[in-house]
Amino acid sequence: MSPVVAAMPGSRAVGAQRPPSLGPSAARTISQTQRRGASSGSPYNALLRARRTQCPNARGSYIWSLSTDRASEIACGRWDCSWCQWRKRAAACLILQWGLETAWSGGERVRFLTLTDGSRGKMTVADFYKAWNRLRVALARDRPGGAYMKEYAAVVEVQKRGALHLHVLMTGRYVPQRKLVGMAMAAGFGRCTDIREVRRVARDREKGSAAYVTKQLAGYLTKQSAVALAAKTNERRRPLRTSRGWGDGITMRGAMRLLADAWLEDAGKDRDSGPFAFVQVLAGGDVLVRVGSEWQRHQPPGANPSQAVR
Repeated sequence: MSPVVAAMPGSRAVGAQRPPSLGPSAARTISQTQRRGASSGSPYNALLRARRTQCPNARGSYIWSLSTDRASEIACGRWDCSWCQWRKRAAACLILQWGLETAWSGGERVRFLTLTDGSRGKMTVADFYKAWNRLRVALARDRPGGAYMKEYAAVVEVQKRGALHLHVLMTGRYVPQRKLVGMAMAAGFGRCTDIREVRRVARDREKGSAAYVTKQLAGYLTKQSAVALAAKTNERRRPLRTSRGWGDGITMRGAMRLLADAWLEDAGKDRDSGPFAFVQVLAGGDVLVRVGSEWQRHQPPGANPSQAVR
């Protein structure tokens, strides 16, 4: 197994079982295709053999490889999805670990900061992020000796009683506890502010160890946490936020691509290099295909062109 995959909690093998049924639009399209036939190189032929996702929120969207004539159904990619969440959680853990290793390789110290609700559980998600933005700017301000914070990765936690906590991994120079508490309270957070150094070499169960911190943060990146966060706001909020330079700029998309490559390598498969087209199944059985910036509408094989919906 690839070291990248082995390090990720909850990782699964490529080729997990597929769901027995499709959405109504895709099922209707494939039924029409089976009756009328489809030629190689058409989107319908690719849909017949498409790899299905177990995501319950899939909406008939596919990625179609024009070089191999293979298609894969697109999952919703939401944090609160029972199927997509474990992939995003694995990618988030990779981002956290990548950032830690990058910081240590560059001679930086990493500290683990915990911030609490400043109004005894009454802060909204919007208020919480506004407070973080104020504190983030204050910590990153240039000072003699350097900024208190250079790069960061922040994970929001919704406690059972509904209060919000923010857990932050950050690089930068040492900030005294008393000064940090004052800056946090001035930004809108509570008095209870904890900060400790994350050590590269330490016992796994020690609170300052990288293994302990990563496991703790991963515990907040669950479907239940995402649902609880969504219940406190009308806007979609990301439970993980990073600065542009954290981990040399690794993104969620980049981390998921690295994991996908590692899973394919473990399965003995090569990555499809494309080119690719986006395929969307419509309710009437037609499909929209986008190649580059151009859209094309395809009818099921054997359909009367005069009956096409414009």
